[in-house]
Amino acid sequence: MKYKNYESDFVVRMTLPKGVDASDFLVEFSSGGLARYIASRIGGVFTNCAMNADGSINVVFDKHQLQPGQLRFKFILSVINSAMPDGVQRIVVPQLCDIMLTQGKGNELEQVDIDLIALANDYNLLQNKPQVNGVELLGDKTTKMLGIQCDITAVTVDGF
Repeated sequence: MKYKNYESDFVVRMTLPKGVDASDFLVEFSSGGLARYIASRIGGVFTNCAMNADGSINVVFDKHQLQPGQLRFKFILSVINSAMPDGVQRIVVPQLCDIMLTQGKGNELEQVDIDLIALANDYNLLQNKPQVNGVELLGDKTTKMLGIQCDITAVTVDGF
């Protein structure tokens, strides 16, 4: 657990899964009180954050007004999906952080990182999805659907 004084400004580096770096996102932070702190990229415009060269983002907590408590967030990603009525699929990933906002002394100079591993487990966000003979492995597939020929020959064993 990392500790930050709740009245201090600080920066959190968030590592995003591959493929997310071009999508709109909104991150809503809270710590138990009513206050919320928002970082986002909507239509290419960053608010309270900046993209790093490696695709991670730095969330800048400046005059955030969050109260003492464990920091948590909801990462809300907007992905283009023609199956949705408005053409956008909203993916929400809630997560507790390893950061405690405290009334006492914190380590204000310590780097804080968050890795959004949960998003990497969403099959719909993967790039280079697995395929067999050019057919994406999604749902139940038969060998025929995958273009796999199966020649089954009866085998007998002496004595059986």
